[in-house]
Amino acid sequence: MITAAIEDALDAVEHRSFDLAFVDPSIEIEPGRDLGSRLLDELPGLTLVLITSCTTFGTSLSERMRGSCEHIPAAFTPGQIKHIVERFCEQRLLRLRLAEIERRTRVFGNDSVLIAESAAMRAALESAASAAGSDAVVVLCGERGTGRATLARFIHRNSAQAAGPFVAADLLGASDQTVAFDLFGLGRGVLNGFHNGHAGLVEAAEDGTLFLEEIDSIPSGLESPLLRLFEHKDFERVGELRVRHSSARIVATSQSDFPFLTSSPGNATEKDLEVVRIHVPPLRDRHADIVPLARMFLEGVARSMRLGALAFTAAAEAALVTYPWPGNIPELRNVVERAVILQRAPTIDTCDLPEFIAWSAERIPRIGGDFTVDEIEDEHIRRVVSRAESELAAAKILGISRSTLWRKRVAGTNT
Repeated sequence: MITAAIEDALDAVEHRSFDLAFVDPSIEIEPGRDLGSRLLDELPGLTLVLITSCTTFGTSLSERMRGSCEHIPAAFTPGQIKHIVERFCEQRLLRLRLAEIERRTRVFGNDSVLIAESAAMRAALESAASAAGSDAVVVLCGERGTGRATLARFIHRNSAQAAGPFVAADLLGASDQTVAFDLFGLGRGVLNGFHNGHAGLVEAAEDGTLFLEEIDSIPSGLESPLLRLFEHKDFERVGELRVRHSSARIVATSQSDFPFLTSSPGNATEKDLEVVRIHVPPLRDRHADIVPLARMFLEGVARSMRLGALAFTAAAEAALVTYPWPGNIPELRNVVERAVILQRAPTIDTCDLPEFIAWSAERIPRIGGDFTVDEIEDEHIRRVVSRAESELAAAKILGISRSTLWRKRVAGTNT
């Protein structure tokens, strides 16, 4: 629908539903109130594209959208309109797919639970959904306990290998020989009792997904055979010369954003290997997910202990949100379990939480309080990253480069 009359636009949104609108932000329906804000009142899920020759527009819309609207020049071309519409349709289909997947996978008590209310986790989930449809190697980068294994299962369930097995291998701290035996298996006669050889995890994951945990800790002697598996899907059992081919899809985790496959001299590059790297944010950068996760754990623990309905007080939930969670999701789960065991009433209050969590809530840096400049900066960065759609978006809001943001976040985590 195309209209130049404000009355026609307002009448249309009252009687029909729209997903995308191209709006001139300079149009006001009354002093201080622009057309875009009125359209959002009628259709909260509407996506706006602002047709403007500058980046300044009505105050009410600016505050509401927080700069998230897309802009298009007033002298736009049909090709630009087509590009925006096609991209919007792709994103909308992806969101619908994610919503259906989340509806089917939100089950307590297994590795299927995915909560992504925060912008940071939604971005990771959308990237995972996109990667699931390809055959590329996926590396989930982030700290332990952030839900990387859950995201790996999400990718498996929504891939062409969903009907096959999901086989996990933890590479952290293992020796060259142990990892080689576990992954690639044994050739005939290599060990007594295994005259016919023994299949490893690579073969066990046939037509499914091979999940390699902490790939950045892989013994250096196994980098070449593992890269060969990544690039060509070829491997050999230990002590055997026969080359075998794997049909397994590979998903890995790394605590570093630069695992060995992108940093070793002479090795194939990330581009050569078709690697999709996804950053999984720590819980401290997922403020919007903390309370939903805590409530889910509370419900599950209460049910397993055959207790009645339990709930957190507002003060307890506020304390949970302000704590930085260095142990990520497992630490949150343990705190909730402890609170249920010590609970004195149907509600969990701050007195039922560990003292260091209540103390942390009292120590939130505030402008004008007894806090250092570094503490104020760290808290500001943490809050901006939590609500921004990506690290790049957070860096733009903060007015710094992405590399500077990364360095500041690392420095803040280590203080």
